[in-house]
Amino acid sequence: MAPCEGVLHEETDSTREREGNGFGHDLNSSLPAGKFKDNPTDRDHPLKCSLKWMNGKRIDDDIGPYWRVHNKLYDLTDFIDRHPGGKTWLECTKGTDITEAFESSHISLAAERILPKYFVKDINTPRNSPYTFHENGFFRTLKGKVRPVLEKTGKGPDLRMILIQDGLLISFLTLACAGSLTPSYTLVILAGFILAMTSMCAHNFFHQKDNFRMYYFDLTFLSSYDWRISHGLSHHLFTNTRYDFEISVLEPFWEFLPRPEKKLLQRYGSYFYELLLIPIVLYLEALKRIILLIRKDVPLRSENFFPLIELVVMCLLAPTLGDAI
Repeated sequence: MAPCEGVLHEETDSTREREGNGFGHDLNSSLPAGKFKDNPTDRDHPLKCSLKWMNGKRIDDDIGPYWRVHNKLYDLTDFIDRHPGGKTWLECTKGTDITEAFESSHISLAAERILPKYFVKDINTPRNSPYTFHENGFFRTLKGKVRPVLEKTGKGPDLRMILIQDGLLISFLTLACAGSLTPSYTLVILAGFILAMTSMCAHNFFHQKDNFRMYYFDLTFLSSYDWRISHGLSHHLFTNTRYDFEISVLEPFWEFLPRPEKKLLQRYGSYFYELLLIPIVLYLEALKRIILLIRKDVPLRSENFFPLIELVVMCLLAPTLGDAI
Protein backbone atom coordinates (compact mmCIF):
# COMPACT_ATOMS: atom_id res chain seq x y z
CA MET A 1 0.00 0.00 0.00
CA ALA A 2 1.37 3.41 -0.92
CA PRO A 3 2.04 5.47 2.22
CA CYS A 4 -0.24 8.49 2.59
CA GLU A 5 -1.91 7.61 -0.73
CA GLY A 6 -4.49 10.07 -1.90
CA VAL A 7 -2.21 13.08 -1.93
CA LEU A 8 0.55 13.27 -4.51
CA HIS A 9 3.17 15.94 -3.85
CA GLU A 10 6.70 16.30 -5.12
CA GLU A 11 8.64 18.65 -2.92
CA THR A 12 11.74 20.46 -4.15
CA ASP A 13 13.97 23.12 -2.64
CA SER A 14 12.25 25.77 -4.71
CA THR A 15 8.74 24.76 -3.68
CA ARG A 16 9.83 24.45 -0.06
CA GLU A 17 11.20 27.98 -0.21
CA ARG A 18 8.06 29.27 -1.98
CA GLU A 19 5.73 27.63 0.53
CA GLY A 20 7.70 29.09 3.38
CA ASN A 21 6.58 26.88 6.25
CA GLY A 22 9.18 24.10 6.10
CA PHE A 23 6.63 21.31 5.84
CA GLY A 24 5.68 21.51 2.16
CA HIS A 25 2.12 22.51 3.02
CA ASP A 26 -0.02 25.41 1.89
CA LEU A 27 -0.53 27.79 4.78
CA ASN A 28 -4.16 28.13 3.67
CA SER A 29 -4.91 24.41 3.68
CA SER A 30 -4.10 21.12 5.35
CA LEU A 31 -3.03 19.74 1.95
CA PRO A 32 0.23 20.18 0.02
CA ALA A 33 0.71 23.53 -1.69
CA GLY A 34 0.11 23.91 -5.39
CA LYS A 35 -2.33 21.00 -5.60
CA PHE A 36 -5.46 23.11 -5.27
CA LYS A 37 -6.17 26.20 -7.32
CA ASP A 38 -4.84 29.09 -5.24
CA ASN A 39 -8.08 31.02 -5.50
CA PRO A 40 -11.03 28.93 -6.75
CA THR A 41 -13.44 30.95 -8.87
CA ASP A 42 -16.14 32.74 -6.85
CA ARG A 43 -14.76 31.38 -3.58
CA ASP A 44 -14.69 34.85 -2.05
CA HIS A 45 -17.83 36.19 -3.72
CA PRO A 46 -19.62 38.55 -1.29
CA LEU A 47 -22.92 36.66 -1.72
CA LYS A 48 -21.83 33.06 -1.25
CA CYS A 49 -24.07 30.10 -2.07
CA SER A 50 -23.62 26.47 -3.02
CA LEU A 51 -24.60 27.00 -6.67
CA LYS A 52 -21.97 29.73 -7.02
CA TRP A 53 -19.45 27.30 -5.58
CA MET A 54 -20.52 24.67 -8.12
CA ASN A 55 -20.43 27.16 -11.01
CA GLY A 56 -16.95 28.23 -9.90
CA LYS A 57 -15.82 24.60 -9.89
CA ARG A 58 -17.33 24.20 -13.36
CA ILE A 59 -15.22 27.12 -14.60
CA ASP A 60 -12.05 25.82 -12.95
CA ASP A 61 -12.49 22.22 -14.17
CA ASP A 62 -13.17 23.49 -17.72
CA ILE A 63 -14.34 20.25 -19.34
CA GLY A 64 -17.36 21.43 -21.31
CA PRO A 65 -20.72 19.61 -21.08
CA TYR A 66 -19.25 16.38 -19.69
CA TRP A 67 -18.44 14.68 -16.41
CA ARG A 68 -14.80 13.93 -15.57
CA VAL A 69 -13.71 10.81 -13.66
CA HIS A 70 -9.94 10.57 -13.28
CA ASN A 71 -8.48 11.37 -16.71
CA LYS A 72 -11.50 10.45 -18.82
CA LEU A 73 -14.56 12.41 -19.92
CA TYR A 74 -18.03 10.89 -19.99
CA ASP A 75 -21.39 12.04 -21.31
CA LEU A 76 -23.90 10.86 -18.72
CA THR A 77 -26.85 12.80 -20.13
CA ASP A 78 -28.75 9.68 -21.16
CA PHE A 79 -28.03 8.06 -17.79
CA ILE A 80 -29.37 10.87 -15.57
CA ASP A 81 -32.92 9.51 -15.34
CA ARG A 82 -31.63 6.00 -14.62
CA HIS A 83 -29.03 6.95 -12.02
CA PRO A 84 -29.77 4.79 -8.93
CA GLY A 85 -28.86 7.67 -6.64
CA GLY A 86 -31.33 10.02 -8.29
CA LYS A 87 -31.15 12.74 -10.91
CA THR A 88 -29.95 15.56 -8.67
CA TRP A 89 -26.40 14.31 -8.15
CA LEU A 90 -25.69 14.17 -11.89
CA GLU A 91 -27.68 17.24 -12.90
CA CYS A 92 -25.87 19.58 -10.52
CA THR A 93 -22.38 18.21 -11.27
CA LYS A 94 -22.55 18.38 -15.08
CA GLY A 95 -19.42 20.06 -16.43
CA THR A 96 -17.27 19.23 -13.41
CA ASP A 97 -14.67 16.74 -12.23
CA ILE A 98 -16.63 14.21 -10.13
CA THR A 99 -13.74 11.85 -9.38
CA GLU A 100 -13.96 12.27 -5.60
CA ALA A 101 -17.74 11.90 -5.59
CA PHE A 102 -17.58 8.85 -7.85
CA GLU A 103 -14.94 7.10 -5.75
CA SER A 104 -16.53 7.82 -2.38
CA SER A 105 -20.15 7.13 -3.37
CA HIS A 106 -19.69 3.84 -5.22
CA ILE A 107 -18.29 1.15 -2.98
CA SER A 108 -19.45 -1.69 -5.23
CA LEU A 109 -17.93 -2.24 -8.66
CA ALA A 110 -21.24 -1.85 -10.52
CA ALA A 111 -20.68 1.82 -11.38
CA GLU A 112 -17.20 1.11 -12.77
CA ARG A 113 -18.70 -1.48 -15.09
CA ILE A 114 -21.38 0.91 -16.35
CA LEU A 115 -19.17 3.97 -16.84
CA PRO A 116 -17.32 2.85 -20.03
CA LYS A 117 -20.64 2.87 -21.94
CA TYR A 118 -20.64 6.65 -21.72
CA PHE A 119 -16.95 7.26 -22.47
CA VAL A 120 -16.21 10.26 -24.73
CA LYS A 121 -12.46 10.79 -24.68
CA ASP A 122 -9.31 10.94 -22.57
CA ILE A 123 -8.20 14.24 -21.09
CA ASN A 124 -4.60 15.20 -20.36
CA THR A 125 -5.02 18.40 -18.36
CA PRO A 126 -4.16 17.88 -14.67
CA ARG A 127 -6.99 17.72 -12.19
CA ASN A 128 -7.52 20.52 -9.65
CA SER A 129 -7.33 17.99 -6.84
CA PRO A 130 -4.36 16.23 -5.19
CA TYR A 131 -6.20 12.95 -4.59
CA THR A 132 -4.88 10.10 -6.72
CA PHE A 133 -6.94 6.95 -5.87
CA HIS A 134 -4.21 4.51 -6.90
CA GLU A 135 -5.46 0.94 -7.18
CA ASN A 136 -3.07 -0.27 -4.46
CA GLY A 137 -3.37 2.92 -2.41
CA PHE A 138 -5.07 3.50 0.91
CA PHE A 139 -8.55 4.55 -0.24
CA ARG A 140 -9.15 1.82 -2.80
CA THR A 141 -7.69 -0.78 -0.45
CA LEU A 142 -10.10 0.42 2.23
CA LYS A 143 -13.02 0.23 -0.23
CA GLY A 144 -12.10 -3.35 -1.02
CA LYS A 145 -12.21 -4.26 2.68
CA VAL A 146 -15.47 -2.38 3.28
CA ARG A 147 -17.28 -3.83 0.25
CA PRO A 148 -18.08 -7.30 1.66
CA VAL A 149 -19.15 -5.79 4.96
CA LEU A 150 -21.69 -3.48 3.29
CA GLU A 151 -22.97 -6.37 1.19
CA LYS A 152 -23.98 -8.05 4.45
CA THR A 153 -25.19 -5.05 6.46
CA GLY A 154 -26.77 -3.01 3.66
CA LYS A 155 -26.09 0.63 2.82
CA GLY A 156 -29.36 2.41 3.57
CA PRO A 157 -30.84 3.57 6.90
CA ASP A 158 -32.30 0.80 9.04
CA LEU A 159 -35.84 0.75 10.41
CA ARG A 160 -34.78 2.31 13.71
CA MET A 161 -33.28 5.31 11.92
CA ILE A 162 -36.44 5.74 9.85
CA LEU A 163 -38.66 5.55 12.94
CA ILE A 164 -36.53 8.13 14.74
CA GLN A 165 -36.68 10.50 11.78
CA ASP A 166 -40.44 10.16 11.28
CA GLY A 167 -41.06 10.29 15.03
CA LEU A 168 -39.21 13.60 15.27
CA LEU A 169 -41.26 15.03 12.39
CA ILE A 170 -44.56 13.96 13.96
CA SER A 171 -43.48 15.36 17.33
CA PHE A 172 -42.55 18.71 15.76
CA LEU A 173 -45.84 19.02 13.85
CA THR A 174 -47.87 18.05 16.91
CA LEU A 175 -46.08 20.49 19.23
CA ALA A 176 -46.15 23.32 16.65
CA CYS A 177 -49.89 22.92 16.09
CA ALA A 178 -50.63 22.59 19.82
CA GLY A 179 -48.46 25.61 20.58
CA SER A 180 -50.34 27.67 17.99
CA LEU A 181 -53.80 26.61 19.20
CA THR A 182 -53.13 27.18 22.89
CA PRO A 183 -51.04 29.46 22.44
CA SER A 184 -48.18 28.19 24.62
CA TYR A 185 -44.60 29.46 24.55
CA THR A 186 -43.47 26.27 26.26
CA LEU A 187 -44.89 24.07 23.49
CA VAL A 188 -43.50 26.36 20.78
CA ILE A 189 -40.02 26.29 22.32
CA LEU A 190 -40.20 22.49 22.50
CA ALA A 191 -41.34 22.42 18.87
CA GLY A 192 -38.31 24.50 17.89
CA PHE A 193 -36.02 22.16 19.79
CA ILE A 194 -37.54 19.11 18.05
CA LEU A 195 -37.34 20.86 14.67
CA ALA A 196 -33.60 21.34 15.19
CA MET A 197 -33.26 17.63 15.93
CA THR A 198 -35.43 16.79 12.90
CA SER A 199 -33.18 18.80 10.56
CA MET A 200 -30.00 17.30 12.02
CA CYS A 201 -31.40 13.80 11.56
CA ALA A 202 -32.53 14.64 8.01
CA HIS A 203 -28.86 15.32 7.25
CA ASN A 204 -28.44 11.53 7.14
CA PHE A 205 -31.00 11.25 4.38
CA PHE A 206 -29.71 13.81 1.90
CA HIS A 207 -26.50 11.77 1.73
CA GLN A 208 -28.65 8.92 0.36
CA LYS A 209 -30.34 8.48 -3.00
CA ASP A 210 -33.28 10.81 -3.63
CA ASN A 211 -35.92 10.30 -0.92
CA PHE A 212 -38.71 12.33 0.67
CA ARG A 213 -37.19 12.34 4.17
CA MET A 214 -34.33 14.57 3.07
CA TYR A 215 -36.92 17.32 2.59
CA TYR A 216 -37.60 17.40 6.34
CA PHE A 217 -34.44 19.52 6.36
CA ASP A 218 -36.32 22.21 4.39
CA LEU A 219 -38.74 22.79 7.26
CA THR A 220 -36.05 25.13 8.53
CA PHE A 221 -34.85 28.09 6.46
CA LEU A 222 -32.10 25.85 5.08
CA SER A 223 -32.19 23.94 1.78
CA SER A 224 -31.57 20.22 1.37
CA TYR A 225 -30.64 20.84 -2.27
CA ASP A 226 -28.01 23.41 -1.32
CA TRP A 227 -26.67 21.23 1.47
CA ARG A 228 -26.27 18.26 -0.84
CA ILE A 229 -23.79 20.44 -2.71
CA SER A 230 -22.16 22.36 0.14
CA HIS A 231 -21.94 19.40 2.51
CA GLY A 232 -22.00 16.27 0.37
CA LEU A 233 -20.04 17.46 -2.67
CA SER A 234 -17.84 20.09 -1.07
CA HIS A 235 -17.23 19.59 2.64
CA HIS A 236 -17.11 15.78 2.66
CA LEU A 237 -14.93 15.56 -0.45
CA PHE A 238 -12.55 18.48 0.18
CA THR A 239 -12.61 18.76 3.95
CA ASN A 240 -10.77 21.74 5.43
CA THR A 241 -9.33 22.95 2.13
CA ARG A 242 -9.91 25.97 -0.06
CA TYR A 243 -12.50 23.94 -1.97
CA ASP A 244 -14.52 23.34 1.20
CA PHE A 245 -17.53 25.64 0.83
CA GLU A 246 -18.45 25.23 4.49
CA ILE A 247 -15.10 26.78 5.36
CA SER A 248 -15.33 29.68 2.93
CA VAL A 249 -18.99 30.55 3.62
CA LEU A 250 -18.16 31.34 7.25
CA GLU A 251 -15.35 33.73 6.39
CA PRO A 252 -14.45 36.38 7.48
CA PHE A 253 -16.37 35.85 10.74
CA TRP A 254 -14.93 32.38 11.35
CA GLU A 255 -11.47 31.65 9.91
CA PHE A 256 -10.73 27.94 10.21
CA LEU A 257 -7.87 27.65 7.71
CA PRO A 258 -4.37 28.10 9.21
CA ARG A 259 -3.68 31.58 7.86
CA PRO A 260 -0.84 33.40 9.64
CA GLU A 261 -2.37 36.77 8.70
CA LYS A 262 -5.49 36.18 10.81
CA LYS A 263 -6.49 39.21 12.81
CA LEU A 264 -6.69 39.01 16.58
CA LEU A 265 -10.47 39.42 16.41
CA GLN A 266 -10.77 36.48 14.01
CA ARG A 267 -8.58 34.30 16.19
CA TYR A 268 -10.30 34.90 19.53
CA GLY A 269 -13.28 37.17 19.00
CA SER A 270 -15.39 34.43 17.41
CA TYR A 271 -15.71 32.74 20.80
CA PHE A 272 -17.81 35.73 21.86
CA TYR A 273 -19.55 37.15 18.79
CA GLU A 274 -20.70 33.71 17.65
CA LEU A 275 -23.09 33.81 20.63
CA LEU A 276 -24.80 36.73 18.87
CA LEU A 277 -24.60 35.38 15.32
CA ILE A 278 -25.66 31.75 15.75
CA PRO A 279 -29.24 32.52 16.94
CA ILE A 280 -29.92 34.60 13.80
CA VAL A 281 -28.09 32.45 11.22
CA LEU A 282 -31.29 30.82 9.93
CA TYR A 283 -32.96 34.19 9.42
CA LEU A 284 -29.89 35.50 7.62
CA GLU A 285 -30.00 32.41 5.38
CA ALA A 286 -33.65 33.12 4.58
CA LEU A 287 -32.82 36.74 3.72
CA LYS A 288 -29.89 35.65 1.57
CA ARG A 289 -32.07 33.16 -0.31
CA ILE A 290 -34.63 35.87 -1.06
CA ILE A 291 -31.88 38.12 -2.42
CA LEU A 292 -30.44 35.29 -4.53
CA LEU A 293 -33.90 34.50 -5.90
CA ILE A 294 -34.50 38.14 -6.81
CA ARG A 295 -31.11 38.25 -8.53
CA LYS A 296 -31.97 34.95 -10.27
CA ASP A 297 -28.74 33.43 -8.97
CA VAL A 298 -30.64 30.35 -7.76
CA PRO A 299 -33.84 28.69 -9.00
CA LEU A 300 -37.02 28.64 -6.92
CA ARG A 301 -37.66 25.08 -5.79
CA SER A 302 -40.95 23.73 -4.43
CA GLU A 303 -39.44 22.76 -1.09
CA ASN A 304 -38.43 26.40 -0.53
CA PHE A 305 -42.10 27.05 0.31
CA PHE A 306 -42.12 24.73 3.35
CA PRO A 307 -41.33 27.45 5.94
CA LEU A 308 -44.01 29.68 4.40
CA ILE A 309 -46.55 26.84 4.59
CA GLU A 310 -45.65 26.35 8.26
CA LEU A 311 -46.30 30.03 8.94
CA VAL A 312 -49.65 29.96 7.11
CA VAL A 313 -50.80 26.92 9.11
CA MET A 314 -49.79 28.56 12.38
CA CYS A 315 -51.68 31.72 11.41
CA LEU A 316 -54.80 29.67 10.71
CA LEU A 317 -54.57 27.79 14.01
CA ALA A 318 -53.56 30.61 16.36
CA PRO A 319 -56.23 32.79 18.04
CA THR A 320 -54.62 35.93 16.62
CA LEU A 321 -52.05 36.80 13.98
CA GLY A 322 -49.78 38.15 16.70
CA ASP A 323 -49.83 34.82 18.52
CA ALA A 324 -48.92 33.00 15.31
CA ILE A 325 -45.96 35.23 14.55
